[in-house]
Amino acid sequence: MKQATKKNPKLTLERLSRTIQQDFSGLRTRLGHVEANMATRDDLHQMKADIVEEVRKENHKVLVSNDKVVTRLDRLLKEDAAHTERHRRIDDRLDTHEERIKRIERVRG
Repeated sequence: MKQATKKNPKLTLERLSRTIQQDFSGLRTRLGHVEANMATRDDLHQMKADIVEEVRKENHKVLVSNDKVVTRLDRLLKEDAAHTERHRRIDDRLDTHEERIKRIERVRG
């Protein structure tokens, strides 16, 4: 069987004009949607300001948290230094007591 072939109708200036107008009309519609959803310069400046403010808030939270950690670490280091000093004094006392006990044992001996 032979397939029927469609003959292309003659392209007239009027048909070409209508086709181009339809295509431009569709393009205008799509561009209208793009423009309606596109951010303006003011929108972008506001978004930037909002982002900067949010980052500042988060940075503040981090700094406050770090300050708490550093304060606690400082306190723990001071307590550790005091604890170490007490142990040194106790060790010195033990050494002194050992020497005294040895002298007493030698004298009583």
